[in-house]
Amino acid sequence: MLDGKLVLVTGATRGIGKAIALTMGAVGATVIGTATTESGAENISKVFADSKISGKGMKLDVTDNEQVSNLVKNIGEDFGSVDILVNNAGIGSSGIVRPTITEATYEQYELLLGAYFWGPIFMSKALVPHLRSAERSDIVMISSVATDSYSERMGLYSIGKAGMEA
Repeated sequence: MLDGKLVLVTGATRGIGKAIALTMGAVGATVIGTATTESGAENISKVFADSKISGKGMKLDVTDNEQVSNLVKNIGEDFGSVDILVNNAGIGSSGIVRPTITEATYEQYELLLGAYFWGPIFMSKALVPHLRSAERSDIVMISSVATDSYSERMGLYSIGKAGMEA
């Protein structure tokens, strides 16, 4: 079904991103899955190999535009043009204290908006030239129902995801 396609999934270490990466690989895609650490990237590569999926894990901080550009360049050199981008990377529940929007510091806003808003923008912008060269290409944005509801401790998350949807 996706034979010959190259899929890039950000945040493929666990959860939704891991499931998407494994599913895409199971239907024939070559998959690049990103993680924020080298050990996470190595684990993705091992999971892919164990599952007989073509591709590998690569380290990436989606909030760092220079890292994004370098990753896209390296993928282009090693694998060719990306056909599908899945913007999934985020900050796990254990990764941040969830303050209310009035308690949050600038640094907390910056961290969450970097992951949920700027990261998908940096990834999409860097990959548009590759995606345009494909016969068919897609950008998938993983959002949340939190954009339609409000929970006191999820305000920053909701803001970031809503910004990504805009």
